[in-house]
Amino acid sequence: MGAGETITPCLTSTTLFPPKDVHHKITPVDLVAKEKTLTKRFVFDVTSLATLKAKAAAKGSCVDDPTCVEAVTALISMSAKNARRGKSLQGRSSMVITHVVNLRARTVPPLPGHAFGNIWQLTIAPIVEVENKTQWQDLVVQLRRAIGKIDDNYVKKLQGEDGLHQASESMKEVLDIASKGKVEFYTFSSWVGFPFYETDFGWGRPIWVCISNVPIKNVVMLMSTRSGNGIEAWVTLGEEDMATFENDQELLQFAFPVSSS
Repeated sequence: MGAGETITPCLTSTTLFPPKDVHHKITPVDLVAKEKTLTKRFVFDVTSLATLKAKAAAKGSCVDDPTCVEAVTALISMSAKNARRGKSLQGRSSMVITHVVNLRARTVPPLPGHAFGNIWQLTIAPIVEVENKTQWQDLVVQLRRAIGKIDDNYVKKLQGEDGLHQASESMKEVLDIASKGKVEFYTFSSWVGFPFYETDFGWGRPIWVCISNVPIKNVVMLMSTRSGNGIEAWVTLGEEDMATFENDQELLQFAFPVSSS
């Protein structure tokens, strides 16, 4: 985006995904924990991201070139899961990682980055029976497989007559798994690569872009650092879990906690 260039939002969402009459509803399940939470920021710089990706690929995970987002998601998920061990929910040996996937680049032809609307879909990577021998690199394969399902063919189905049903399937799956109460959910959303630091509303470009605290347990927001080559992870966990998580030695090999004040 050039200096002084004005970007006009692309308002074609309702044409690409025509509104449908809703004849069914999804019964909500209480996914918000009744416990105190803490949100803390962890920064992965360019060097640690390169090392993290190399370590994920070297594990022989069949993912030759994992993305930074996949590697960071897997590491945080496992560190968070380790923080739960020995706590009151010992029976939850399985975990589910949900990730929000941007559909713009997966549409044929691709939608512009400034296409307006919630053009995303939720993908689910259920990790069954996480044992002591399971490592974070093992999760990268599951993540790649789940995210890979959201492709151009999937988007075509969303645009078809049965698109609403297709779009709601992932949420119904989440609620069905959650209702059984035997898994721990970790929800991720990546804003990595969004041009926040190029946005000028007339006062100049921002020095730092951040989110507010997310008072929902096990939610992680990923954002680019100001330099554009690092990742900030905003992690929200229960207070007790955070006390263990922020001291996880494997996590601290790649990320460093930063005060958000």
